[in-house]
This record gives sequence, structure tokens and C-alpha cells, in this order.
Amino acid sequence: MKAILNLVLVLSLVSCSPDKVPTYNQILATGNLRENGYSNDYFKFKITIPRNWLVLNKEEIEERNSMGLELISESVDISDTTSNKQPKFLININKYRQAAQEALQGNAGFQISFLKKQYFSNETELTFITKARELLVSVPYYKNTSEIDRIEIGGKDFRTFTSEVHFKGYIVTQQNYVLDINDCFLLIDISYRGDFVKPELERIIRSIEFYE
Repeated sequence: MKAILNLVLVLSLVSCSPDKVPTYNQILATGNLRENGYSNDYFKFKITIPRNWLVLNKEEIEERNSMGLELISESVDISDTTSNKQPKFLININKYRQAAQEALQGNAGFQISFLKKQYFSNETELTFITKARELLVSVPYYKNTSEIDRIEIGGKDFRTFTSEVHFKGYIVTQQNYVLDINDCFLLIDISYRGDFVKPELERIIRSIEFYE
């Protein structure tokens, strides 16, 4: 029954007129989480999930937030589609569980989410990411925020910038990427403590492929 329902949602998505953006639930329904990866037929991308990385559920994200790493939106339950200006998560993975000993030495998170442009006054990913950067610059514990740059991911031209989040006793590096696609902003956010996990995050980004 669930498979049939998903098929109906996908078919209704495909049949939408070009000038009508599908609902959040219709877009979410085009996602497919597999053992070693995730794909989404609305944004037409796929990504490889590294072996032994964790796909975060709501409880794990709440645990992460309770430890002070408030790097993820409070709207973590993707079934809640009423908050139109909150990102809806497509995939959310973490190197370690927050309670693990390894997480105390250094951890890494990787999230892909999206927002529908119709709820924002920003016309492009540049105006969107510029305002996001301006907000972070005004927050005292965000430091060393880079200028906005361009980067190619999977053949698409993203806008990006990097910040350091200074907590008591440690620093978390956060990188933000934005792409204007299909009347939405596709958001990639990575965070890590300790450079030893950075190569794994870079491999995840390089695994992203956009297809027709």
C-alpha cells in the first residue's frame, strides 16, 4: 500500500504543470534511501552514503541539539510541512553517534535540505546565501566567516561560504552550499570538528551526481 501511495505521489508530481511547484510532501516522496545511498527524482541527484555512517533519525538529532551543537533547524521532522520557511531534510547523516567516545574527539555531519522559493523574496541563490551569511556574521560565536564563492558539485554551480562556530573548548567548522533549482533552494550543509574527518566529507560531496 505504501509503495502504491508513493507511486501516486510521484505520478502526480510528474503531471504538475511547469508553473506549479509541487508540495513539500510530493517532493519528499520522490526520494529513495538505499543501503549505500540516496537519490531524489525531483532534484535529480544521487549521493553515496559512506559505510558505517549513520542516517540520523529525529531522536538522534534531538540528542545532538541537547549537547549544544545546534547546527540543525528545529524543524527536523520532515512530516511537519507547515513551517514553509524551515528547511525540509532530504538526507541527514552523521559520522558518529553523539554519545560515542569518538564524537567527543571530533565529529562530522552532512545534510541536504530544500526550501521552496515562493516563500522568499530572494530571487537567486546569491541573494539567498548573501542574507544567510549576513545573519551569521552578526552572531558572536560565528567567526572567520569567508566570502561567498562558487563551487561545482556534480556539474552544478553552487554558491558557498564557510564559518567557524566557537563553542566553549572547541570549534566546529561549518560549510554552506546553495543551488537555485526547480523553483527551490537546494541546501547542502556540512559540519565537522577536527580535520581528520574533513576528507570523508569531501568524498561525500564528490559522490553527488545530477542526472537528467
